[in-house]
Amino acid sequence: MVKKYLRSIRVKNLALLSFIFWGLMLHCYSVDFNFELNHFLLFLSILLTTASGYLINNFYDIESDRINEKLVNDLSTQNLIRLYFIHLILSFIILFTSSLSAGWILMVMICHVLVFSYSLLFQKIPLIGNVLVSFLCFIVVVIPQLLIPDYFYFKNFNINDNLIITYSVFCFIITLKREIIKDIEDQNGDQKTGNYTIPIILGLKFTKVLISVLVIIELIFMYLVLKQNFLDFKNLFFAFPQIIVLIMASLFLYKYSENKQFKKLSNLVKVQFLIAGIWLYITL
Repeated sequence: MVKKYLRSIRVKNLALLSFIFWGLMLHCYSVDFNFELNHFLLFLSILLTTASGYLINNFYDIESDRINEKLVNDLSTQNLIRLYFIHLILSFIILFTSSLSAGWILMVMICHVLVFSYSLLFQKIPLIGNVLVSFLCFIVVVIPQLLIPDYFYFKNFNINDNLIITYSVFCFIITLKREIIKDIEDQNGDQKTGNYTIPIILGLKFTKVLISVLVIIELIFMYLVLKQNFLDFKNLFFAFPQIIVLIMASLFLYKYSENKQFKKLSNLVKVQFLIAGIWLYITL
C-alpha cells in the first residue's frame, strides 16, 4: 500500500521539487533572511497541494494510463479520492496552525482550484493545460522570492541580482517543454479518452517543431544570463551544463519518432532540472 501511495503522488517529482525549493531558500538565508517555522509549514502545505494534484490527476487519468501502460494508478478510485481530500484538508490545517497571513491561504486555495481544474478540464485542451502546469511550477519556485520584502524588484537576468525570478522563468520554460513531450508519450491513451492534446490535434511533426522553438527560447534565455557577466563563475556554471543538455535533447528530438521513445527525452528534462538543483547547492 505504501509503495502504491508513493507512486501515486510521484514521490520522485516531489523530492526534486523539494530539492530545488530549499536550494532557493538557502540562497535567501545566506544573504539577509532568517529561517522561520512558518517557512517550513508553508512548504509542507505546498507539497501536500502538489501531491493532491497528482492524486486527482490519477483519478481522472485511470483509463488513459491503462492504455499507455503506466503503472502509477495501482490505488483504487475510492482510495485516490479519499487520499486527495486528506491531502487537501491537511494542506489547510497546516496553514491555519501557522502565523502566515490570509494571503498565503488564498494562494494555496487558488492552487488547489487550478490543479483540480487541470485534471477535470484543462488537460483536455491543447496547450492550455501545459501552460497551467508550468505556471503552477513557477508559483512553487517563486515562493522564496515572495517571502522577501520588496519582492517585485527586478532589473535583469543576472543570477547574482535576481536569482529566484530568473530561476523561476527557467523552470516555467522547461516544465512547458516537458509537458508537451509527455503529451507525445501519452497520445495513444489521450486520443482514446478524448484528451485533445497538441500531438493529437496538430501531429507529431508540428509538436516537434514547437518543442524545438522552446529549446531555442531556452538557448536565448541562457544567452541573456551569460550576457550579464560572462566571466562570472555562477553564470557560467549555470548556463553551460544546461546548454549541453539542450544539445543532447535536440539530437534526441530529431532522432525519435515513436511515442515510447519520448520517455527518454522526458527523463532528460528531469536531469536538466536536477543539474539546475545541484547548482543551487554548489554555489551557496
